[in-house]
Amino acid sequence: MKAPKIIILILLITAVGLGIAIYKKNYHPKSVSNSVSLNNNSNKSLTDEQAVLQIPGSSASQEEINKHDALAIKLAVPATELDITDCHAKPVVLLLELENNFNLINSGTKDFKITFEQNNTVSLSPKKSAVIKASSFSHGRGLYGYRCNQTGFDAIAGFIYIVPAQ
Repeated sequence: MKAPKIIILILLITAVGLGIAIYKKNYHPKSVSNSVSLNNNSNKSLTDEQAVLQIPGSSASQEEINKHDALAIKLAVPATELDITDCHAKPVVLLLELENNFNLINSGTKDFKITFEQNNTVSLSPKKSAVIKASSFSHGRGLYGYRCNQTGFDAIAGFIYIVPAQ
């Protein structure tokens, strides 16, 4: 009588463990859960463009957040086009004046979705483009990260740094 109860208990524990593993894999992407601090020595092998995509986690200090933002601003490139190929952006940080627009271009071979903020998603097929207005960002000027979602990839792809018009 004890053996069936033990087997049921083992199966129950295994099911719970598998459920947790599946939840973590689906709802905590590696790009967020493995965020690397800019103070971390293991980050020295990353280029600046790679390091800026490693956003500080929710437990990051204000100093780590400030260092990340400073790196993003340093990398900001004035441009009117954001070219994304297989979820890799050029430039990684786009500098844009608040009054301007930019063209989002899919130079890759697969469809993707780019999410600016939480409710602003743009879907693009290969070799297509879309015009994005800087004024459509909810907080106006500031640093905005965006995610790229494509088959096999869902992570931060870059940043838009919106500044006041000169």
